Amino acid sequence: MNNQFLSASYARILFRHLRLNETNGDAFFAGTHITYSELMALDVPFTFEDQKQLFENALKITDEESLGLSVGSQLHLSSHGHLGIAVFSSKNLGEALDTFVRFSDVREQIVSIESLLENDGLHIQLTETLELGSLRCFLIESIISAIYSAVRFFIGQAPFQGSMHFAFQPPSYASRYESAFKIPIYFSEKITEIIIPHEALSIPSPVADEALYQEALEHCSKLLMTMQQTSYKNKVSSLLLNNPGKLWNLEEVASQLHVSPRTLIRKLVIEGTKFQEIRDDVIKQQAKSYLSNARLNNKNMSVESIALMLGFSDVSSFRRSFKRWFGMSPAEYLDSL
Repeated sequence: MNNQFLSASYARILFRHLRLNETNGDAFFAGTHITYSELMALDVPFTFEDQKQLFENALKITDEESLGLSVGSQLHLSSHGHLGIAVFSSKNLGEALDTFVRFSDVREQIVSIESLLENDGLHIQLTETLELGSLRCFLIESIISAIYSAVRFFIGQAPFQGSMHFAFQPPSYASRYESAFKIPIYFSEKITEIIIPHEALSIPSPVADEALYQEALEHCSKLLMTMQQTSYKNKVSSLLLNNPGKLWNLEEVASQLHVSPRTLIRKLVIEGTKFQEIRDDVIKQQAKSYLSNARLNNKNMSVESIALMLGFSDVSSFRRSFKRWFGMSPAEYLDSL
């Protein structure tokens, strides 16, 4: 079972949207470990498997094709808990979006949310961290609708010159997108994103409150730290150490950890490290261990065989790397033992 989740509050909103209650909601919970009481309890995360089943059940219950758009429009800032408080109390839209991106993991972990500042504005990009299957449109619509609602909170009814791009083909109800977002919509794009013009980023919050923002930010930070008790540095190190004999690259490791390469880079930067540094440290430990064991056990293990065991196909590349790590060649290192 993976660790991706969505906040339970989103499932509650969906439950209410379908006009369900304790007496008529059995079909909504079919095939899950979730009960009505648990759904209505405190805002705890549900596993993606259970939440996915809830969404599949919801789509069976209703004949509303554009359910994701409808539910997403109801995900106002108040539905995002402390993250929502931090967003609406930010000094301006730019700070609000930066906060939303930084702490989006405390609300959902099925989509990686990144921000990229370009000449045409701020790009808020969504990358799926696992296969969403038939729920792809529904979940992406819900999440990007929530982001759009946050933007609208700041700009009100003022004209918004942004645009929205989706990395899937237009669904049968594509006309609903323009009425829901009222900005240019593009399908079959390389990535799903919403683009916010530079001039909109300085729009102040109508309820900016620095003290409230800092309090909510502290809560989000603590929650994120609790969720990440096992750091990404340790996750990467553990993966490499437990799978020797292969020179892993960033893309392969990110895939194994169910995040995008850019997300993994960002998370490691937050922890004060880089992927290359972690990989070098792991290979250094392994190389040192192989050489030391060979000397201690009087094994006739060549540098070439050790290089192959570490995943190097080019022995000369291993020698260069070893000298960079230890300031001496593998032979010199053996002589020093």
